[in-house]
Amino acid sequence: QCLCFMCNMMKNDVSFDVFGNLISFLKNDSDLDLSNIKFQRVGETTRGGLHLSRYVQMIRKHDSSSKDHWLILSELYQQQNGMDAVFHKFPILFIEEKRTIFNCSVDQITPGNHLDGFQLMPVFMNYAKITNSIDEMKSEFIARGWLLPDHNKRVILPEDYYETSYIVKNMGKSGLERRKLAKGNNGIQHTQERK
Repeated sequence: QCLCFMCNMMKNDVSFDVFGNLISFLKNDSDLDLSNIKFQRVGETTRGGLHLSRYVQMIRKHDSSSKDHWLILSELYQQQNGMDAVFHKFPILFIEEKRTIFNCSVDQITPGNHLDGFQLMPVFMNYAKITNSIDEMKSEFIARGWLLPDHNKRVILPEDYYETSYIVKNMGKSGLERRKLAKGNNGIQHTQERK
C-alpha cells in the first residue's frame, strides 16, 4: 500500500491491526488497550536481566563516563515522569518484544550532558522523528490531528505493570541489587561445593 514515509517508519514491522489501534489512539478515537503486553516481571529471570541492557546500549555508546548507565536511564525516566518526552501523553514502557513499537526507545538529542543529551520515547515516535527535528515531528502530528491538546483517550496497561516490572523496579539500582530481584539470584551466593 502507499503511505507517507513517516507513517511507514512508524509502522515498522507490526501488523496493520496493531498500527491501526495506535492511529485510533493518536486521533483520540479510542483508548489503546495494551493490557496483554508481555513484560519481564520480578522473579521471572535467572540471568539477572542481562539482556535488558539494550535500554542503556545507546547511552553507553555515546557516553564513556564511569557513571552507571542504569542510573542515567532512571534519571531520564524520573525527569519525564515515566511519559514520552515530546507530548507527555504516552507511557514509557519496557516490553519483552524487542521490535514492539510501544517499547521504550532512547533518543539522542545532543552529545554530551546526560539529561540534556538523551530522552525517552516509544519506538514509533523515535521512528517518526528519524528524518525530522522534534518541532517538525510535532508539526507532522498536528497536521494529522494526532495527540492534540484536547486528547483524552487512555493507554490501558496490565494492572500490575508498575508493581511487577523488572526494569521499573530495578531502575536506579546497582548491578548487584538488580540481580537480587532475579529468580535464582540472591546477590552472590554459591553452594558449599563451589566455595
